[in-house]
Amino acid sequence: MTYVESIWSKSLAASANFCVASQQAALFCSDAATQSVEVAVKTPLTFFETLLRAIEAPSDSAAPKKDVVVEFVPTPKPAPAPVAIEDPAPVEDVADAVTEAAVETVEAAVEPEAPQPVEPAAKFQTLSAPRKGVADDLTKVKGIGAKLAANLNDIGVYHFDQIATLDAAGIDEIEGKLPGFKLSCSRYDVIGSAAALV
Repeated sequence: MTYVESIWSKSLAASANFCVASQQAALFCSDAATQSVEVAVKTPLTFFETLLRAIEAPSDSAAPKKDVVVEFVPTPKPAPAPVAIEDPAPVEDVADAVTEAAVETVEAAVEPEAPQPVEPAAKFQTLSAPRKGVADDLTKVKGIGAKLAANLNDIGVYHFDQIATLDAAGIDEIEGKLPGFKLSCSRYDVIGSAAALV
């Protein structure tokens, strides 16, 4: 048997198997359809037959029914305990007290507060060297890497408090020397992070 004949005989066997499978599927579907029709017809018939039997069945009407009477008997509520009432304060005393309290509240609201002295903001200052010869590790500040820390040290910024006290003018001054510092400040909240480390 050649290779082509082998393929041909296998394809004929597969075709026969497919035909058998399709016939069985058709039989199953027709059986399922027949069963569903039987259920659809028999179920309502069974229901109505049972209903008719229930209607035709003799009832226990021979025994006389007693009317049930429910009487409502209210339960008496206990009398409230007497409450001792003190002599009320004279109306004039209460009115005077309310008036005095209102006057004090209005006076407190009207009195201007003394202006608080405003401390001038610390101006950004660079240092020639770190205090006590030791610089803070500026890489602990969020948004400052090793390279930016080295550049800040080069321009005289060595400590957390120098960064924490920066105002807009100080940020602009550093931005002029180190482009990109202002972006780091806005993106990573460098000043707030430095203030937390002070």
